[in-house]
Amino acid sequence: MIITADSIRMEITGHVKEAVLAHDDGCGVVIAWDRVARLYQMTARRVRAYWYGQVNVVPAHEADRVRAHRKAILRERHKIVNQELEMLQMRLAELEAE
Repeated sequence: MIITADSIRMEITGHVKEAVLAHDDGCGVVIAWDRVARLYQMTARRVRAYWYGQVNVVPAHEADRVRAHRKAILRERHKIVNQELEMLQMRLAELEAE
């Protein structure tokens, strides 16, 4: 698989946009940009540039930081979903035993 600068830019842009949407709890996108900027250790201006698709070059350290955070989020979500699945299986077993 050939990884190009453009594919990396699109990947990281998608992750940053997803993080902004996840941190917008009704406060507005500008505040969400600030939250994500602190999370990713970049400026709010940089997050805004990702949001509007204005980033031309993604430094390796920035891509690594965003990917690492994304992995952590997915691991946590996986843990939560597994716990929910176990609970549902127990409830189903109880219902079937009746």
